[in-house]
Amino acid sequence: MSTTLSVIIVTQNTVKYLGKCLESLVPYYQQGQIKDIIIVDGQSSDGTRDIISKYPVRLVDDIFRDPYNPSFPRNIGWRSTTAELVMFLDSDAYLGEGFFPDLFKHFADENVGIVGCRQIPVIENRVMETIGQWWDYQMSKSKEIVDTPRGIIQKLFTRALGASSKHQNVVGPCYIIRRKCLEQVGGFSEEEDCADTPLSLTLSEHKYAAKWWFDAPLYHRPKESVKGLIRQRLLYGRGDGYHVAKAPGSWHDKVLPVLIRIGTPIIGARLALRYRNLRQLYLFPLAHFAWSVGYVQGAVKGIMRR
Repeated sequence: MSTTLSVIIVTQNTVKYLGKCLESLVPYYQQGQIKDIIIVDGQSSDGTRDIISKYPVRLVDDIFRDPYNPSFPRNIGWRSTTAELVMFLDSDAYLGEGFFPDLFKHFADENVGIVGCRQIPVIENRVMETIGQWWDYQMSKSKEIVDTPRGIIQKLFTRALGASSKHQNVVGPCYIIRRKCLEQVGGFSEEEDCADTPLSLTLSEHKYAAKWWFDAPLYHRPKESVKGLIRQRLLYGRGDGYHVAKAPGSWHDKVLPVLIRIGTPIIGARLALRYRNLRQLYLFPLAHFAWSVGYVQGAVKGIMRR
């Protein structure tokens, strides 16, 4: 398959991780499998710019209108390239061996609009280990439960992840989208705090297939602290709530995601038994309750802006 691909990385004071990320891209860039690497930086002041200057990348400046909303810089990034495929890669993630050319096989079907990569956790402490176990469980079950959920626990887990039998919620630290798809839907919604999920669902609504690459050699760092995890989940919830409030649908479809989170202590108990990790008893429910708070905040914002 002959195609071109650009990598878009959004940065703001990410000096701790960016070098590892860029180092993993250089071999693929030198081999011609990556057309260009575009970094959209939000006026970093911690040495991130010094790291950037050491690599073959194109730097684009962006003064974030909202430092917690990556939609603005992502749109700046993909609109500044002409590649057929656009990879959105978090600065704290990195590619492993064999990523290319295997990725291109997933786009052999012209109906595929977005491919998400399974993330392998980089573990440094117990919180990161616990979150990494969620990722492992999600990927091990997604093949079974996204299209045809069976048991009650599986159905709860599916809906807790934001998936359904109609749409695959393809998000994460690395996903690849056809440029024509981005152009058709207008890219990321800049009104929403976290527009990954809405974009994935919007592409599905436009009849583009979404796929998970379950064997992707993609490495990512989970949040290192409970505080960081809660902040992240609040942000995710706000984006999801805002999108759902503005989208057509019945009221019970909009309320159901929050009600489903009531069942997350059951899932946490299941994970605790599976991985023999008692932290699952409180961290998994806590993260999803935080998501619920953010969801309500986002929904209120969406209703107010109708």
